[in-house]
Amino acid sequence: MAEPKELVQAVRDLREAARSVPGAHLVIVGGLALQELGQARWTEVVDAVVDGEHYRELLEALRAGGFELRSDGGLRHKASGVMLDLLREGAQLKGSALPLPHPRELGPHLGTAGLEGLLRLKLPSRRLQDQADVVALLKPRLACAAELRAAVPEALRERFDALLAQARDELNA
Repeated sequence: MAEPKELVQAVRDLREAARSVPGAHLVIVGGLALQELGQARWTEVVDAVVDGEHYRELLEALRAGGFELRSDGGLRHKASGVMLDLLREGAQLKGSALPLPHPRELGPHLGTAGLEGLLRLKLPSRRLQDQADVVALLKPRLACAAELRAAVPEALRERFDALLAQARDELNA
């Protein structure tokens, strides 16, 4: 099981590798981004989205910077054992209705995805964990639900409405 200090080191090395690739844009997503938004969610994997143009270059920089490519296509930080899921812009994740957007649409370079970015990633997913994450993100933000809904792509608004209703139901239970 990865400890927080091991996750920090893996993220530090990931960011260092991304800095070494001119023009690359990388954003941390998943459980670590949720934590940055105040959601208590344990994770042992660093999830990151990189722009499609620099994906291969970054993959090579990561391998040179202490990550190893596993037979399943994932990356492992050699020093800590932390797993890295490097996601390429344009890829369509299993269970998702939409391809991954450019990481610039999710958050700042080398930063974590913001609220709107995470909603954009998690709303098209059919994974129960992603649905639970959206509900958890919405519960403390009901007062700004209309603004969040307006920021969500039109194709995802029906899903947003359903998970917003779930968040309200859970708070009123």
